[in-house]
Amino acid sequence: MNSGSAETWVAFVQARFAPPLIQNSTSQQQAEMYGMLVRDFSTIAIERVMREGRDAPLQLHVKGSRGNGVVILGIDESSPLGIVSFGVEAGDRGGPSTMGTGVHQGVRPRRLLRARIQ
Repeated sequence: MNSGSAETWVAFVQARFAPPLIQNSTSQQQAEMYGMLVRDFSTIAIERVMREGRDAPLQLHVKGSRGNGVVILGIDESSPLGIVSFGVEAGDRGGPSTMGTGVHQGVRPRRLLRARIQ
């Protein structure tokens, strides 16, 4: 996306995602996720941020040069602050996949990339 490289994205994931979430994927899978995000959005601008309650995930509504979508971040506000779930809804693409497993299922009008701590 705006960072310009998969390596920068992987470094961000390693620094900000909660350890159990990182353990569900390899650096290669994280780099592949970056590639999917670039294909869906290219560069992005955040249009608005929503949160439907204190414990609800942040919803970052983004406008990309290739498409629009919503980045969904579950945040653990304890110290250190960490991302405990990550999802993306990108418009008018194929089925869902899960970070860490590479599983693709079904066909839906939106792509959903979702990673959650179980």
